[in-house]
Amino acid sequence: MRKPEAVHFRIPFFIVLVGAAWSTNAIAQVQSDKAPYCTADKFEIGLRIQPESAPGQIVGLLAVEFLNRGQEICAMSSFRLEFPPDIDVRPGDLWLPDSSPAAAAFKRKSWLVAPGETVHSVLVWSSKPTRVDDVMMDDCVTRDTMKLYWGLPDDQKPSLEVRHLRMQTCGHLYQSDYRLGPYVAGEPVTKQWFENHHLDPAEFTSQVVAAPPLQSGEQFKLHALYDIEYLKGTFESGCSGYFELYLHEHAPAFSNCPFESLHKREADGQTLIYLNHCKDRSTPSESAPKFVRLLIRELGMLPERPGHVEYEATGELVEDDRVTQARSQVELSIREATQPMLPVIDTSTPTCRSSQLNLAEPINLGDHWSEPWTSPLPGDERHDGKVFEFTNVSSQSCLLGGAPHLRALRGAPRLDASPSSEIKAGSLSLEFCRNCPTPLFNPRDSHWFELRPGDSAHFMVARTSFADYFWTCTGIGAFEATLPSDDKAMRLPFETGSCGQVRETAWREGRFDGDPLNVKYAAEQKVREQRRLAASGPLPKKCEEDVSPDTGRPVMLPSKNGVVWGLSTNPVHYGEPISVLLWLNNPTDEPQSVMTCGGIDYFWARGIDIFDSAGHRVLTRAEEKRKTAISQNPEQIPLPSRLEDTWMCDRNFPITIPPHACMHGTFSSLPYDFSRDLRTYCELPPGRYYIVRKESTATAEKTAFLPDPSQGLAVDVLEP
Repeated sequence: MRKPEAVHFRIPFFIVLVGAAWSTNAIAQVQSDKAPYCTADKFEIGLRIQPESAPGQIVGLLAVEFLNRGQEICAMSSFRLEFPPDIDVRPGDLWLPDSSPAAAAFKRKSWLVAPGETVHSVLVWSSKPTRVDDVMMDDCVTRDTMKLYWGLPDDQKPSLEVRHLRMQTCGHLYQSDYRLGPYVAGEPVTKQWFENHHLDPAEFTSQVVAAPPLQSGEQFKLHALYDIEYLKGTFESGCSGYFELYLHEHAPAFSNCPFESLHKREADGQTLIYLNHCKDRSTPSESAPKFVRLLIRELGMLPERPGHVEYEATGELVEDDRVTQARSQVELSIREATQPMLPVIDTSTPTCRSSQLNLAEPINLGDHWSEPWTSPLPGDERHDGKVFEFTNVSSQSCLLGGAPHLRALRGAPRLDASPSSEIKAGSLSLEFCRNCPTPLFNPRDSHWFELRPGDSAHFMVARTSFADYFWTCTGIGAFEATLPSDDKAMRLPFETGSCGQVRETAWREGRFDGDPLNVKYAAEQKVREQRRLAASGPLPKKCEEDVSPDTGRPVMLPSKNGVVWGLSTNPVHYGEPISVLLWLNNPTDEPQSVMTCGGIDYFWARGIDIFDSAGHRVLTRAEEKRKTAISQNPEQIPLPSRLEDTWMCDRNFPITIPPHACMHGTFSSLPYDFSRDLRTYCELPPGRYYIVRKESTATAEKTAFLPDPSQGLAVDVLEP
């Protein structure tokens, strides 16, 4: 870890370091041998504010809380606040001492935060103009946006942004040190700050409430129609990037103020909070249930990147004739419309064309195909689907994989459907969710497979219909499916209505097995994996002793010359680093050496192969580039240069492994020689892969199929 650097001051309005204790000297007390610095992606950053129902007063307070959601202890770094568009630097009461017991407790911990632990900082301001010699100064400003930058001073992306703050400040603000634990009502503010602002501490009566417990049931429920959404893609993708959230309140405290705050936390930890300062809270609710559509696009709260995004809403309800705080959360998986479903594999077999496939009679899934245009009752939803099964009727084998590209053909309700209950057309286009689960089916691994003459394959499509969200519904007459190498569309009958997304599976080998939810399939896969792990053999004793969540469990590869090489990894979501750790075990009685470049670098670059779950070898990025060049110019086949064939080293020294020792990296530190990100070498879409060691012979290096999965490390790349 790098040595802590001096913090340069460059803040609009004022620069907030967390009290005098957060000077450079204080930060330097956190030694690199204790813990790494905390990062935003491992933390949940929350805001505690005065509830809207509390009476207004001249002293305001908010608390910023930091919850460590990671798996390791880390050291807190300073943060700074900005209030755009103000760029003035106004020194103030930044270095007032924080004598609170919670601040002292955190200092005693050397500013280290354990997993599951919370620390916070308090911000206090006055809304009363400063008085100087009986003269009131015009020093008040309304701040509507606050940005928190956590980490080094040159960070360009805020970890927290608060909008619609409506924070009227007069004079300078008070910023506490980091304090241990969540905010507790009544925490002390230094008396010197009150004296500097000619205020009486007795005037400070407002309190910030702690986060209320999460609500269950329908009392206060935030939700989306689907738990998987897509970022905006091309017009052809059908992904608009638009969706809404919905808030159900059983007994809202105010009929015209459905929520107080809405939080969005992206996969990288970046958090955006919108405060809903309602203009008129004089209209109490009659405790009638309320349904609210939250147009998050207008609030600027649509996701910006793939991964898991979390939304949280807070509000006030009436319970037992008193106003109480409520909170609800929803977590969504956000995917990129251009995210690949399949790797590029080493094969000469062409992909299938529509002319090679014959569609059998579709198989119905669901219970409502006798009345496909009828809407469910209020509060209910319907799921119906079809299985589309194809047979290769040609004389040539071809490849299938991923999900076919679907396009909906607009349909109209049948004349015999009841006008009062028919599916209403509301959306202009349908979004397709590729290999997404429904109550009718669960996805399986997406991979390439060979469809021989006479063999069959199938995929499934499902729709959902709601009575309560009719504006998202549209009529479907049929689907058109196209394959990657063929523009000719295959028409699929699907005459019904759907609300929101249509979900489809990836291609599956064989005829439909009657197991859409993968009950039998999952059990068979579990047995298969147990056999594979059993065949891989036990770990060396010294390596077994070092296994932990920070190392993963290694698989030892066939090795020679005394040193046993192994690899370990952990499941990751697509888009994240695919970190693989190297293990070197010396079972001999003598020290053994491995060269950094001639041994380890060569191993990473040319000593391993990666295969997909079906056993096809995945091409490296260099091989993929060459294959693309050949396909574009088949008459000008690019030949590898002599430089590409030559292995050259400019950093080559021995690493010595003591007798009966096991050396390896860790996921928390990721040393260069003992770790690599597989994305450096090849593109790996979601799926399961195996890393095996290449043999030294030229024939083995060119093998296109996995020789023995028990001799390899399984790598699971999950959907975002």
